[in-house]
Amino acid sequence: MPGKVAEGGYDLLQGHDILIVTEITGKDAITRDMLTKRQVYASIGIPFYWVVRLDQPEPRLIVFELVAGEYRERHMVRMGESVTIEEPFRVTLDPGALLRRRPG
Repeated sequence: MPGKVAEGGYDLLQGHDILIVTEITGKDAITRDMLTKRQVYASIGIPFYWVVRLDQPEPRLIVFELVAGEYRERHMVRMGESVTIEEPFRVTLDPGALLRRRPG
């Protein structure tokens, strides 16, 4: 059953209120993002968890879906590759585009 995220005695969010969580990780946060937070998000029932990994030579996006209380990897896309993801909404992306600077 989905739970709650609470801090200081206040309910911040309930798992069913959140459709997707996206983390952008660097080398200093990889353990916290890929292990600790992932377990918390699964325990409160957040259906989708996306991780943009910037801690590796080639940035990549990993898409997880919650199945029977655990996240299962659905996509792993490297910079320069493109993928269309259908759930929780249709989107086509290339992780490398996240690193491009806009002119100006």
